[in-house]
Amino acid sequence: MVAQVPLGTAQTDGVAPKREVDGDKLAGTKRLNPDGDAPVRGVMGKDVLHITDGRTGLDYDIPITSNSVRALDFLKIKNSKPSKGTLEAADITQGLRLLDPGFQNTAVKESKITFVYSIRPDAPPIPVMIAALSSLAASQPEMIPAIRAKNLYMGEAVAVQYQIIRALANAAYITAAVYCHRHGRELSKPDPYLSFVENILSMMGHVDKETGRPNPKHVDVVQRLWTLMADHEMTNSTAAFLHTASTLSDPIMNIVSGLASSWGILHGGAIEVGYRGLERLGDVSAVPAKIEAAKSGKERLFGYGHRIYKVTDPRYIFIRNMLNELVTEDTDDKVLAAALELDKAASSDDYFTSRKLNPNADFFASFVYKAL
Repeated sequence: MVAQVPLGTAQTDGVAPKREVDGDKLAGTKRLNPDGDAPVRGVMGKDVLHITDGRTGLDYDIPITSNSVRALDFLKIKNSKPSKGTLEAADITQGLRLLDPGFQNTAVKESKITFVYSIRPDAPPIPVMIAALSSLAASQPEMIPAIRAKNLYMGEAVAVQYQIIRALANAAYITAAVYCHRHGRELSKPDPYLSFVENILSMMGHVDKETGRPNPKHVDVVQRLWTLMADHEMTNSTAAFLHTASTLSDPIMNIVSGLASSWGILHGGAIEVGYRGLERLGDVSAVPAKIEAAKSGKERLFGYGHRIYKVTDPRYIFIRNMLNELVTEDTDDKVLAAALELDKAASSDDYFTSRKLNPNADFFASFVYKAL
């Protein structure tokens, strides 16, 4: 993340603090005229922001790139004692933090997420997201408990709250970047006035041509779909996330663990497998043979049956309703038409009904995304 922060040289009572630095250190910076007049240029060279910490009297050089400075570069500015009126040890150990409510003067990205764009566009999205999130965690080792050799989050509500926001924001941005890279779209900038779901759709370029904003109907569908998928008790990926969190790891790596678990074909990957299986059917004419292959044990019918639900997965009902809001049964989508026919055939076949093999949430979830 790049922070664009208007910072000047610290002063006390309008008088510049004294400092002793050589000409090379000041290269490319401005320094205050000792007489208190307007700043005068030092030896020109690379762009550098020179800061004097009035608390310690120490000088720091912060590189300036594209009229921006990196927020992480300010972590090296540390106080020798807690700030006045506070007793937080973080004042001493964590370095200077930049306060910018509402991100009014913060650039959330540079030109591209170069890591994502260095990977082939047709690469599977989940591994790319895992790699990008891992790269993010590696770029900020000061936020990793093992590197700091101390607990950073357990019992630390402020740190946890900050990391939740940071993790969700970065996960959303990386998701949009991976999607755009995969589909050859231009990644749009996030908008602080949009909701979380609106921002993801907006960054992906799914906006109305007239309003320039995401379709409210689509936003509503995505919010309901994600709520259904998230509110599903102790799923495998939830358990993986919590197992990693129980080791007092950092939040980003917890998300990575959950993503890795969700990629398996008996979990989130089942959506992909189910859709690809329906793609191979071609059209409705192949449905009877598929049903017979499943009944004989030759093939598995992904999207049917559930380890917990011995009745119809309640999420399936809502997801089917969402799909009905987006498409009609006389759709010209051959894959969706085959899915609808397969669902109809299986739900009336004694082999499936007697064994309580009912459709689950995975069966139509992929078609909701496709319809969007």
